[in-house]
Amino acid sequence: MKLLFGFLATLLLVPLAASGAASQLRCEYQDRPIAIEAARPRLSWIVQDDRAGARQTAYRVLAASGVERLQEGQADLWDSGKVDSDQSVNVAYAGKALNSGQRVWWTAKIWDADGKPSGYAEPTFWEMGMLKPADWQAELIRMKTEPEFSNDAVEHWMLYGIGNKVSASARTWVEKRMRPAPYFRREFTLDAVPAKAKLLIASLGYYELFINGKRVGDRVLDPAYQEYDRQIYYVAHDVTGYLKQGRNAIGIIVGNGWYNQLGQFWGTPMNKFYSYKDELGNQGVVVRLDAGSVRVVSDGSWKASYGPLLRNELFIGEVYDARREMPGWGQPGFDDSGWSPVEAIAAPAERLVAMQVAPERAVREVRSVQITEPSPGIYVVDLGETIAGWPKLTVDEPAGTKIAVRPAPFIRNKPHFMGHPLPYPDPKLDRKVIENMIGGELYSRPPDADDKERCRFHVCDVYVAGGKGRETFQRRFSYVGFRYFEITGLTKKPKLEDVCGVVVHTDLPQTGRFACSDGKVNELYESFSKTLRYVTHGLVNDNTDAEKNSFRGHQAMAGDFLAYAWNDPQLWEKAVTDIQLQTVEDGPTAGFPPIKAPAPRYFHGRNSGAFVALADTLIEPARGLLFTGNRELARRHFDHALRFIELYADRMTDPRSLEKFDKQKDRVGIIPQGDWLDVWKNGERPHFGDGASSRSDIVYRCLFVITLDQVIATARVLGRSERAAELGALRERVAATVNKLAYDAGKKSYGSQAENVLALQAGIVPGIDVPAVAADLRRQIMVDWGGHLSVGFIGVRFISSVLSEFGHPGVAHHLWNVNTWPSWRWLYENGYDTANSYWNDFHVPGKLPAARFIQSEKPVAAVWCYESLCGIKPVFDKPGFKHFILAPQPPPDMKWAEAEVRTVHGTIKSRWERDGGAVGYTFTVPANTTATIRLPAGAGRTVSREVAAGIHTINP
Repeated sequence: MKLLFGFLATLLLVPLAASGAASQLRCEYQDRPIAIEAARPRLSWIVQDDRAGARQTAYRVLAASGVERLQEGQADLWDSGKVDSDQSVNVAYAGKALNSGQRVWWTAKIWDADGKPSGYAEPTFWEMGMLKPADWQAELIRMKTEPEFSNDAVEHWMLYGIGNKVSASARTWVEKRMRPAPYFRREFTLDAVPAKAKLLIASLGYYELFINGKRVGDRVLDPAYQEYDRQIYYVAHDVTGYLKQGRNAIGIIVGNGWYNQLGQFWGTPMNKFYSYKDELGNQGVVVRLDAGSVRVVSDGSWKASYGPLLRNELFIGEVYDARREMPGWGQPGFDDSGWSPVEAIAAPAERLVAMQVAPERAVREVRSVQITEPSPGIYVVDLGETIAGWPKLTVDEPAGTKIAVRPAPFIRNKPHFMGHPLPYPDPKLDRKVIENMIGGELYSRPPDADDKERCRFHVCDVYVAGGKGRETFQRRFSYVGFRYFEITGLTKKPKLEDVCGVVVHTDLPQTGRFACSDGKVNELYESFSKTLRYVTHGLVNDNTDAEKNSFRGHQAMAGDFLAYAWNDPQLWEKAVTDIQLQTVEDGPTAGFPPIKAPAPRYFHGRNSGAFVALADTLIEPARGLLFTGNRELARRHFDHALRFIELYADRMTDPRSLEKFDKQKDRVGIIPQGDWLDVWKNGERPHFGDGASSRSDIVYRCLFVITLDQVIATARVLGRSERAAELGALRERVAATVNKLAYDAGKKSYGSQAENVLALQAGIVPGIDVPAVAADLRRQIMVDWGGHLSVGFIGVRFISSVLSEFGHPGVAHHLWNVNTWPSWRWLYENGYDTANSYWNDFHVPGKLPAARFIQSEKPVAAVWCYESLCGIKPVFDKPGFKHFILAPQPPPDMKWAEAEVRTVHGTIKSRWERDGGAVGYTFTVPANTTATIRLPAGAGRTVSREVAAGIHTINP
C-alpha cells in the first residue's frame, strides 16, 4: 500500500462556514437536569465552529437565579469572568452556595482561535435536588394492613407456571409470600395552576406515578437497581402540565422490583441477598410535591389498597385481573373509604440519592409475523426477531376469561432447538413435548424448604378479562427475553395486529454509528448492538432471563462497546458508585469489590470470584475518565483501586498457580474461570468455569497488567506520579512472571489464542518477538482451528483488534465472515439474531443449546468496528477525546468502512475507501480538539501526524 505523509499535500483542510459559539450546554453531562446534588455542578458545552483549526482560547460563564438576570454584570450567582482556557468540559460551578430545589439559569460565551468573542449561548438551567435529609419533610409510608382475598387468577398463574404436580406446602408458600402490588393515593387542592411544579419519588421497588389519572412520563422499571441498605434512589419529575386548579390527586402503584423479589437466579434464594425486607414484604414510597405555595408529602394522610395487579415477580411474570380494576382511583373524588390506612416505617437506608443514569423505556413495538395453533386452543406468536421486554395483546373476551401468556426463546423440534416440556393444566399435555410449541428454559426457582424439587416456576403472565370490550394487557414491573409467546385461554384465535412485543431497556443516547461494505459484518454488528442494548438495565447484565443481574465482568468487558455506541457518562458514575457501595469495608477481605450486582449480602465477604469481575473496580473509573473526561470520578475512586491492587499484587507476582479456589472466608482466592465461555474441542467442559483452551493463571495475570496500565495512566492524569511509578514497577514484575510461566521463546507463543491475544494486548511480549507471536496467533486461528476462534469471555474483547493492530486485519475480517462452527456467523445463520452464551452446548447430545440466548459476552467484539476498522481511539493524556488517535486498519478484502462517535467535545468521523489497490481517507476532527492520524505505509510501517480541528482528506 503506497500511502505516505510525504505527500500530505493531499491532506486537505476543508474550511466551512464560520460559526464559533458555545452550544449544547450541559450540567453534569445532562440537558436541563432537575435533581443535581453536587455542591459544585460541572458544566460543559460543545464548541460549534466548523472552521479549520477551530479552537477555544477562553470562556466566560454566567449563572443567575432567574433568566432575566442572566446578563453581564447582573448574574447574581456567578460570573466566572474571562478565563483563558480551552476547557469546555466539566467546568466546575464556583458561585454562591445553592439550596435544595433551587433553579439556576446559566449561559456561556467563548473566544475563538483569533481571540474573537462569540455571543452568549441560549440560556439553559439546572435544578438542585434534595441536599439534606431534613429538606424532604416526608416519610416512608407503606400499607398498614393487608386486606384478605382469594382469587382464581393466582391459581391459574401457578398452574401454568408450576403445573399440577405441586405440593400443598409449595402452593401455600407462594400464596403467603407473593403479594399484590399496593396502590397509594392522596388528594390535595390548588387555588391556581402553579407556574412550576416538581414531584420527587423514592420507591422501594419499581413504581408507576399518576396525577389526576394520567400517567406521568414514559419511564418504566423505575428506579434502576441500587443497594437498598446503602442508599435509595429518588426520581424527579416535572409535573407542571399535569396539575389543575381545584382538587388534584396523586396515585402510585409500587411493584417488587429488586427490593422485594422472591424468585431466584441460578437457584440462589433472593432472601439470602437482602435482610432488610419487612415482615409484610410491602414496598413503601417517599413523595414530595412542590407546586407553587403548596407542598404535598408522604405521611399518614395517604391511603392504600390492593388492586388488579395481583402478582409481579421480576424473574417470573405478572398476574393482572381486570375484574378488580378501580375506575378513577388516581383521580380526585374517588371513593377511597374502603382503602387501608398507611403507616410510616424506617427506611433501609438513610441516604436518598437522585437517580442520574438514563431511565428504562419501552423504546419500540415489534409486530407479530405469524400465529400458529400447534394444539387446539393454544396459540404461538412469532415476533420474527428476539427482543427483551414483554408481550402485549389486545383481546375482546367475556369477563373472567383467564388468559395465560408464556414467552420463550425457541420453538421445539426445529433444528438445534430441542426445548423442554412445560407444565400444562391439561393432563394430556402436561410435561409433554408437543411439536412447534414453545421451548427453552425460562424459569425461576422460588425457595421452598418443604419441597425443593418443585422449584421451577416457568415465566408466565396471567391476564383475566374484565369483559369491557377491547382490553389491552402488558407487564408493568418485569421483563424477559423472548421471540415467541404462547397464549392459552382465548375463545378465538387472535389477529396479528392484536399481538406484539414491546422492547424495553435502558434508553441510552446513541453516540456511535458504523457501516461498511461487507453486509455480513453489518449484520453481526447490528446483532451485537441489539444484544448489548437488551442486556443493559441500569448496568450491563449477564442475560435477560436466568440472572438479569451483572456478573461485574460483563460491565468490565462489554462497557467499551457501550462507550463508543451508547455513551452515557452517568452510566459510568453509577457503575463506580455501585462498586463502592458493595466493596467490603472491614475484616480480612477489606477492599474486596463485588463480583455480582445485585446480590450484595450474599456475596459480601466471600473470598473470591473470577478476576475479570473483580477487575471492574479498576476498569470502570478509567473508562469514565477516558471516554468522558471525568477526572472527579477517577479521583474519587483512585484509593479504592489501590486498595484492591494491594489485595492481589503478591499473588500476581508469585509464580505459583492462581487457580486454587480458597474457600476460607479469611482468604482472598480466585475461581479458575479463566477465559470463561471459550471453545473446547472435545465437546465437554473439562471442569467448572475454565475452558480447555487457556490457563486461568496466565489469562488473569495478563488482564491484571492491562488494567494496571489503565490505573497507571489514570494516576498520571491525576498528578499521582509517585503512585504511577510504583504501579509501573509492579506491572513489570507481573509481566516478568507471565513470561516466565508461559512464554515459549522457541515457538514464539504463550499457548492458546487467548493467551497470545492477551499477552499482545498487555504489551508484555519481548519487543523483537511481537511479530512472531502475532504470526503464531494467526497460525492457531487459520491452521490449528481451521479458520476459527477459540476465545471466550475476555479474549473476545481483544482478538479482532489485536489481529488488526499487529498486522493481520484480513484475519480479523475473516473471523467476522467464517460461517462454520465455532463462529459468530454460524450462530447468526443458525437461528440466533442476538448473541448467545455457550459455544459447546451445540455438541452435547440432549443438551438445550445455549439457553442464554441474549447474553452479553460476545457483543463486545464489535469494539473492533470503531477502534480498528475505523481507528477511533481516545487517549488518557487528554481524555474525553480532547485529543485522540485516528488509525484505521483496512482489511485487504473490504472496500470501505465508516464510523462516527459523538463525544463530549463533538462528533468524530472516520471513513476510508479503496480505489483499486490504494486507500483514501476522510476524517472529521471536532472544534477545540486535536488528533494524531496514523496510517499504514507498507512493509509493516506506519506514518503519523498531529492535526487540528477540521475535515482532513487524504487521497490515494
